[in-house]
Amino acid sequence: MPTSESQNDDQLPGAIPRSVGILIASLVALVLILFVAQGALAPPRARARLCNATGFELAQVNFKGHDFGDLAAGAVSNAVAFDGLFDEESVVVTRRGNTVKNILEDHVGENPLASGEYTFVLTNDEQAQIRAKLSPSAECPPKPNNAFQPTPTARLN
Repeated sequence: MPTSESQNDDQLPGAIPRSVGILIASLVALVLILFVAQGALAPPRARARLCNATGFELAQVNFKGHDFGDLAAGAVSNAVAFDGLFDEESVVVTRRGNTVKNILEDHVGENPLASGEYTFVLTNDEQAQIRAKLSPSAECPPKPNNAFQPTPTARLN
């Protein structure tokens, strides 16, 4: 009975070549690793609320692409979830009929905030621009760490 010399040891009868099987298995493993790594590399999901400490009513407040609507002076917004919050973020508002934009270029060299709830305080800077910075406390407006706190005096009769 004649034997076929075309069949090599690298292939089982009726199956794909072993090298192709290894390639397919490697690709599947790589896709799974990338899928799992994406979750590990994704920025933490954090919730942010805004505190209007400008002294003005702000209209059409847009923070990181989310429309918070109008925010009265001294008011605090509801918290909204974001991916990858940083200490300072972009904000666009309308103040006294004028649109004021503070768009940050990037966050190169900065680490995103951990998952959690954060308050960003909207303030005016020296050039009358609106800034959105992470608050050191949950108070609105936040008190400076070295603020003078007067103590009540006793009334003399």
